[in-house]
Amino acid sequence: MTPEEILAVEEIKQLRSKYSHYCDGLELEKYLDLLTEDIVLEADQKHGGTVCGKQAVRALVEAMMKRQKRYEMFHLVSNPLIELIDDTHGTGRWYLLDYNFKYTEEPFRVVCVYEDQYEKVNGEWKFSRIHLNFLYPYRWPENL
Repeated sequence: MTPEEILAVEEIKQLRSKYSHYCDGLELEKYLDLLTEDIVLEADQKHGGTVCGKQAVRALVEAMMKRQKRYEMFHLVSNPLIELIDDTHGTGRWYLLDYNFKYTEEPFRVVCVYEDQYEKVNGEWKFSRIHLNFLYPYRWPENL
């Protein structure tokens, strides 16, 4: 790996970390700044289905954030597999352990695999596609 490629991988790792921090900290505008204008967010129907474009993602995430308190939700990501396609595109896979402290008995909510696509826009890495593959168990706050 070249020094430039190592730097790009580290910037993408920071991008995913910011995603968790801004989502859990209910910082909507900072969260949205991590996305390309034509972002595609793919999940199952229980988690909003497929949403295209930053404004559609805004509506989905803003509604979710309104149901939460700051850091009541906790995204823990690990095991990044990042592949650079070229100077401005890359892919990544991450494990997610998600906790929601609305659950009083057991805060553990779900295991997920993120499958990301990244694009470098005006010198900054952004998410252009996020696919959430929910694996286990399958809990959501309305089940409280």
